[in-house]
Amino acid sequence: MASIPPYDPKMAYRQARAQAKAQRAYWRYQTRGCSSSIVRPLVLVGVGVVALLIETGKLPSYMFWDWWGHWWPLLLIAIGVLLLIEYFFDRNNPCAGNRGMGGVVGLIVLLALVGWCSQGFNHWGWQQGNWNNFWASLGPEYNNDVQLTHPLTVAAGMTPVINIENPDGDVTVTASADGQIHLTGHQVAHIDSQDRANQLFAATRPQIEATASGANIVVPTRNNLSDDLTIELPAQVSTVIRGDHGDVTVEGLKSNADITANHGDVKVQDMGSDVHVQMQHGDFSGRNVQGSVNMSGRGGDVTLSQVQGGASINGEFFGDTHLEQIGGQVQFLSSRTQITVPHLLGSMTLDSGDLGIQQASGPITIAAHAKDMDLTGITGGLTIQDNDGDISVTTGLPLGDIRIMNHTGDVTLTVPSNANFTFQGATSQDENLETSFSLPVVTQNGQQTAQGRVGSGGAAINISTTHGSLELNKGNAATPVVPGAASHSKAPHFKTKGEVQSALE
Repeated sequence: MASIPPYDPKMAYRQARAQAKAQRAYWRYQTRGCSSSIVRPLVLVGVGVVALLIETGKLPSYMFWDWWGHWWPLLLIAIGVLLLIEYFFDRNNPCAGNRGMGGVVGLIVLLALVGWCSQGFNHWGWQQGNWNNFWASLGPEYNNDVQLTHPLTVAAGMTPVINIENPDGDVTVTASADGQIHLTGHQVAHIDSQDRANQLFAATRPQIEATASGANIVVPTRNNLSDDLTIELPAQVSTVIRGDHGDVTVEGLKSNADITANHGDVKVQDMGSDVHVQMQHGDFSGRNVQGSVNMSGRGGDVTLSQVQGGASINGEFFGDTHLEQIGGQVQFLSSRTQITVPHLLGSMTLDSGDLGIQQASGPITIAAHAKDMDLTGITGGLTIQDNDGDISVTTGLPLGDIRIMNHTGDVTLTVPSNANFTFQGATSQDENLETSFSLPVVTQNGQQTAQGRVGSGGAAINISTTHGSLELNKGNAATPVVPGAASHSKAPHFKTKGEVQSALE
């Protein structure tokens, strides 16, 4: 009796793969010429027809989505009926179990979710005004312009306060010359007819209501409506602006501005006092602010220059940040980066991987993760903690205490040749420590250290790095800088107003 040859594992795998390939070829032969299910093309044709009717204005989007929110399950019933009919016709056909149904199940689930969401939006979200931007693109557009003028009267010696609320649309505020409120609004509605648009425009006309302390400017919330506002206010007023969807711009006011922008960019310019900004999405830019700037929340790029007071940025801002000529203290706080700069005479840039500071005086403190740092023109004290990044620092005089602790990265420190300090530095095993000063470098168990006094001593410099080299370089001789005189020469119109705390990534 013949015996079955003992296949090794590799041969057994090849045999199984060959059998599976032969089985697939057999089924392809049996089902050749079979057509795919009619359900998928019917659904796609239906969706395409409805989309075309909406885009051409033949089918009002408002009416369709209202109907769809109630009757979307009918599509599931129709698809099920078609599949049952196909099943009964194909019971004795090898194609019965091989209809091309790829994507139909996913499309059914997607349409069911859209129908369910449409029903929910119709009964909750639309009335709340939270979905305007999405649904507004689904109907014809109608426009309307509004102009209002309102006097502003408050008690003598009182700073007027103007509250502005616009749920959907841009807000631009500038200074007026005649002591009155001038408002120009551009309304845009996406709805099924001009008559309904006119009714919506009338119901959402911007309102100016006088109060004991100033005035309230409010745009009523409605579905499918946006209203861009351009408002001229007396320059001495204090403003409180709340926007949900839209950009906010404020220019030329002399009193405080409090801005909340949930979805949009914020720009402030030529402001005479403090500015507070709360953001959730968008970029921020500010220039020529006589007070301080305080930011919080989340956002993208941040650009800030010529600020008389301090700068405070507290939150998660994931874009590029650039600051320059900040008169007061700058402090950034985020989940990954904390920076404090008492006097920023030059500039500061920050992004996801790099930090650069030029012309600043300390004591400066930095705690970061995965940041390559390049600091030049630093006077006063400096403390840095970093991981996974290289650090390069060039100092001037006067030299303050410097402490740098880095993990997995190189450290390069350059100090003036005429500086006086005591030094202590160490690297991890098999990493280099080099210095151009007359300091002895000791190697023990693969670790290099150096310590000693340069000149008459004075400022204490302590640097340690692991998995990275350390260099202490001798720079050009420098003249000690008097902090008050330096700030005056660099930015004569700035006066430090004291500490201001802030935060940023």
